[in-house]
Amino acid sequence: MLRPGSVTMFDEYVNEVFMPFIYSQLASVSRVDVVWDRYDAASIKFLARTKRGGPICEQVSASAPIPHNWHDFKRSDANKTALFSFLAEKMCMQAADTVQ
Repeated sequence: MLRPGSVTMFDEYVNEVFMPFIYSQLASVSRVDVVWDRYDAASIKFLARTKRGGPICEQVSASAPIPHNWHDFKRSDANKTALFSFLAEKMCMQAADTVQ
C-alpha cells in the first residue's frame, strides 16, 4: 500500500499519491489490475488478528484526515475495507471522467 507521504486528507491521497501511481503504471502498459488484500473470516491470520485486537476504526471519506500512524490504521480490517472501497469508488469516477 502506498504511503501517504505529506498529504493530510484522504482526497489528497487519491489525487496526489494513489491515482498518479496508477497513471504512471499505465504509461508503460495497456491495463492495470488493482487487487485489494483481505483475510477470509475463517483464516488463521484473521483469527490471530482478531484475538490480538486492533486499532480503532477510522472514518474514510474525502474530507477525513489521514491518521498519523498509517501502519496502525492499516492493521484494522474495517479500516482497510473502508479505504479500498473509497479508492475503488474514486478510481471508477476518474475513469468515467476520462472516458467522457
